[in-house]
Amino acid sequence: MKKIVLVVRKIVNKFLSHKTERIKEGLLYCGEKVYIHPTVLIAEPQMVSIGNYCHIQMDCKLFGCGGGIKIGDGCKLSHGIEIFARNHNYDSFDLRSLPYDERDINKSVTIGNNVWIGARAMIMPGVHIGDGAVVGAGAIVTKDVPICAVVGGNPARILKYRDKDRYNILLKQGEIYIKKKEYD
Repeated sequence: MKKIVLVVRKIVNKFLSHKTERIKEGLLYCGEKVYIHPTVLIAEPQMVSIGNYCHIQMDCKLFGCGGGIKIGDGCKLSHGIEIFARNHNYDSFDLRSLPYDERDINKSVTIGNNVWIGARAMIMPGVHIGDGAVVGAGAIVTKDVPICAVVGGNPARILKYRDKDRYNILLKQGEIYIKKKEYD
């Protein structure tokens, strides 16, 4: 029985590894040592760029359609995150139908370096998240997040700031958590 379980695990892991490689190959850019869980969905991957030493956990959805998504180096995206680079036109002076019309509003999303986004957070179109920021679990980010800010809530608001001096010391020393881990 043990042998059967090991064989099945090996087959499943090989399939999942192949799926992850196919995801990476479709991206606009994919850096070194990037881990993308096989259950991640990336719509319009040719509009998505992922830097070095990033980890994107299970069930994340990146909708690069329209504006595109750029993720910097050393980022950790926890499970179930959704990032949108497009929205429906629902509020223009020349709206053609309800609840929205056929036109899309495309706005790029930029996530800086060494950002940690907690589980089930949502990042809306046009948002820029600064280096070293932390987005709390379940947050809905509708506005830009400054460097080293910690945000949470719906809509996300600044809760506090990380110690920028300590952040810069660790950055200068190359003490990047994901860089130290063994992700493929």
